[in-house]
Amino acid sequence: IDNRIIILRGDASPLPEGRPFILVNPNILYRSSDDKMVLWRENSLAVPQDIVWGEGEAPSASDPTFVVAKGSRQQMLEVDLFRDAFVEIAAQDLTGKPIRKVLEGEPARSFQQELDHLNGILLVDYASLEELPPVMVYLEGPFHAARQKKAFARAIYQGNSPLYY
Repeated sequence: IDNRIIILRGDASPLPEGRPFILVNPNILYRSSDDKMVLWRENSLAVPQDIVWGEGEAPSASDPTFVVAKGSRQQMLEVDLFRDAFVEIAAQDLTGKPIRKVLEGEPARSFQQELDHLNGILLVDYASLEELPPVMVYLEGPFHAARQKKAFARAIYQGNSPLYY
C-alpha cells in the first residue's frame, strides 16, 4: 500500500518535548489568508554546500559539457519565501486513527516544506533563475515556470472522497 508520510520532530513537532508527530497521507484543509503569510529563509540540501564547478570558473548555464572538478565552491542555496502562518491539516496516525490539527509557527513551516517534497516541489522551485547556480539553471530552466506555478499555487484538499474524520 502506498502511503505519504511526514514526521515532524524537535522544534518542528507540535507535541510536548518535540516528540515525533507522524502524519500518514496528510492534506491541507485550510490555509491562512495572503496577508497572514510569514517570511522564512530556507536552505536546500538539493544544492549542497560543496558543489564544485568546472576548473577556473563556473560553467555557462547553456554548456552541459562542463567538467566537474575540484575547485571553487558554491554556497548552499538559500531562498527567502513566504509560507502560511498556519495550516489546518488532516491525516492519519500509524494506526489509522484520524488526525485533524491546526499547525502554527515552525511546525506549520516544516509541515509545508515536507508536503512540498511529497508533492515533488523543491526549494529551487521558489527561487528565481538568477538565484540558482548555472548548472541548476541549465537543468531547471526549461521547466522552471511550470514548477513555480505549482509551488506558488497554495493548494488545499479538494478531493471528492471524505477524509479521515
